Amino acid sequence: MNYSLWINGKEEGPYAGQDLENALAGGSLDGNTLARPADGGDWKPLHILIAIKARQPITPPKVVPKPSAARKPATSMGIGIAAGVLLLAGLIVGWFYLSGHASGQLNGQVFIATKGGLNVKLGQVEVVLIPVKRVSPWIHHKAEVIDSESARLKNSVNPDDMKALVHLFDADFYFEDLPRPDFSALTDADGKFSMKVPRNGKYIVAARARRSVGEEEEKYAWLFDFSMDGAPDKTIMLSNNNLTTTGAPGNIVLTGEQLFHSR
Repeated sequence: MNYSLWINGKEEGPYAGQDLENALAGGSLDGNTLARPADGGDWKPLHILIAIKARQPITPPKVVPKPSAARKPATSMGIGIAAGVLLLAGLIVGWFYLSGHASGQLNGQVFIATKGGLNVKLGQVEVVLIPVKRVSPWIHHKAEVIDSESARLKNSVNPDDMKALVHLFDADFYFEDLPRPDFSALTDADGKFSMKVPRNGKYIVAARARRSVGEEEEKYAWLFDFSMDGAPDKTIMLSNNNLTTTGAPGNIVLTGEQLFHSR
């Protein structure tokens, strides 16, 4: 059986099951990498699907498409060349106009993979897209607040001051005054969402959720870069792999108790 892998925020593959088994057995692939059968199904840690525990993670090799053969230059002369140039210019202008105004389909899912290998799909989670130009001054202000308040509170023994200091390194600190989003969607019971967004433009994806586990409450938060890159459709996953506590590529903040203690 072939499998698809979720690598750096997108689906890669398919890869042959035997190749993945060999990589896991040799310790060259992380068994917690999210995977699913190539013909569809739920995302689960790879070692659950093929029952082999991995030792060390690496990124599977990417398949590089062969470059298409270059077109031969046109040999038409005179009026034919002029007409061809005008037609090409019109196509280029039209392409830029349409790509700048056309909408693409963004699909995604919000879920958490537990240590036991279960996928917990998170419903009723609001996922928003905020333009980067609106986020940049906001994140700069947040960094200034963290620096100034950390310097003021770090030597205090007052319990209230300690709570305020810890709050600076919690995801809630960023979500309490997020900039206004341009687009938003609510996940369904399967944790899935979709929305129409411009094919061009740079955004920040923001979402947070809570889940009760026994008598405790787990909190999850996501803040990362996103762009449709001109594509008509794109799929993203909000999971353990790109929480704000992970330092994953594309994340714009790093949060968590470990960061607090490192300061």
